[in-house]
Amino acid sequence: MEGMVVATLMQYIPREAEVVEVQIPSRPKAIGMVDMDGDGVLELVGAYRLRGKIWVTVLKPYGHAWCVAATFKGKGYGVTYFGAAPVTNGRTCPLIVGWQVAAIWSDLSVYDWTREGIRDVIARNQYHSFMEVVQLNRPGSTCEIALWKHDTGKAYKVKVYRWCDGRLIPARDVYPVYFQKVVTYYKRLLRRVDSTVYWYYLADALQKIGDEQGAANAAAKALAFKHPYPSKELLETFQREKCTYEPVENQKGIDFSNLKNACEENEKNEQLEKAVEEAFDFKLAEENVRLSYYFVDLNDDGIEEVFVYLEGPFFCGTGGCSGAVFRQENGEYVPLTRFSLVRRPVIVSEEKTHGYRDLIFYVAGGGIEDFFARLRFDGTTYPSNPSIQSKVKPGTTIRGAALV
Repeated sequence: MEGMVVATLMQYIPREAEVVEVQIPSRPKAIGMVDMDGDGVLELVGAYRLRGKIWVTVLKPYGHAWCVAATFKGKGYGVTYFGAAPVTNGRTCPLIVGWQVAAIWSDLSVYDWTREGIRDVIARNQYHSFMEVVQLNRPGSTCEIALWKHDTGKAYKVKVYRWCDGRLIPARDVYPVYFQKVVTYYKRLLRRVDSTVYWYYLADALQKIGDEQGAANAAAKALAFKHPYPSKELLETFQREKCTYEPVENQKGIDFSNLKNACEENEKNEQLEKAVEEAFDFKLAEENVRLSYYFVDLNDDGIEEVFVYLEGPFFCGTGGCSGAVFRQENGEYVPLTRFSLVRRPVIVSEEKTHGYRDLIFYVAGGGIEDFFARLRFDGTTYPSNPSIQSKVKPGTTIRGAALV
């Protein structure tokens, strides 16, 4: 089959061109038969080298022959991945290429067939050392892209993405599935090499699959080294911030027994922190402020919002502290709502208003009778002051997540 595809491709590229091999041990040719435009007919795609540059040609069948639908220049000097999968939607199969740009680094391209022709829809560089395209949700859904980025030794930082709203976003909902593989990788590595680096990455992977105790144990192993990696402070967060909180108790006649605890993120997010600084007009480096943040999809659009909790003398009082919800828009964090009088846990209910999940705040202090307030989205934002919102009625059963 490969020989026939190569022979066909050679008829439509310059005579002196050479079909590229994918830089993996089996050295397959960078060719394929894929339905890029979703019309049910396979296109022939192939990469070739000509005068030191790599080009990709897409051939479309026309009668009993082929015609060149597109030819475009690649981004690297080699190819480390060449395949196709339904990553942007469930109807078409864009061409996915890992372009080798350095010895251990590649850059991701996803070539989609659009109204303007075939174009790379990845707007920014997505450098990686290894890529895997997987389908982790139900059959027929779009595929996710896992990028492994080399750190040191045989350690890799792993992130899983999916296409949503015209860009790649972290697919956190499938982390418990995919990171089983990452856990296995580091456990095998640690059988051969006892390393603080590998123990740290094992702790990170265990936390992502929901094994909080395993993550704490792995972090303790990493901390036992003279020079723990990446830092003592970060490793200690695996133990200090375990999701071992007691379930929210039933109170005020309200049934909270169906809630699941959601712990704060322990991975530093400088882009988010900058957005918080701008929204609240302060500098983390200059103020005694602690940020806690939780990723949660409030409107089920596949793009997670972020609930941020701010603790510090300037942001806290007898009624609680400050908080905010940020949405992700065009790769940036944009404030949706700022809150006062926030106390943890904040409850994200399964019930929705205008497409967004209701938020349940516990209100107390300031001489008022304590109660649970329901904050409903009004189509634009949430109410900022929970103390003047409606009370959750006794006899109500709340389902959802508690941000602890």
